[in-house]
Amino acid sequence: MKSPEAPLLVEPFLYRRPVRFEDCDPAAIVFFPRFFNFCLEALEGFFAPLDGGLPRLVLERRIGLSTVKIDAEFVSPLRFGDTMELAVTAERIGTKSFTLLHHITGILAGEHVASVRQTCVTTALDPHGAIAIPEDLRAVLRAHAVGAAVYF
Repeated sequence: MKSPEAPLLVEPFLYRRPVRFEDCDPAAIVFFPRFFNFCLEALEGFFAPLDGGLPRLVLERRIGLSTVKIDAEFVSPLRFGDTMELAVTAERIGTKSFTLLHHITGILAGEHVASVRQTCVTTALDPHGAIAIPEDLRAVLRAHAVGAAVYF
């Protein structure tokens, strides 16, 4: 096993969006599966610094980021009309996979509402299979690797 680098001390990627009516259940709180959509939206923003962002990564470079594990802990409700903030950090960066932490806060109430841990594997789309994390993608991950164990 390779040795991890020293923890990096950088800022999380921040993504904000309003809670829309379409996100909510009849009780006017966010329907829990929507949190995974929010994490995908944040992931798209997280990788926006790549040349062409996530669309070019997938459509032209034919590299996918397949979610292989996702865990969520819901702490308090997020309500229609609030604005959420997702603070995204890279918890672990491996050779072919990485783990992101999404800490979700409701801005109006100032409450932590959920935490989501998402593990992705970088994959070639033609033919489909795991590949090493490309260097430009690794650089974006490292830019938000707060306390991450980084393996090469």
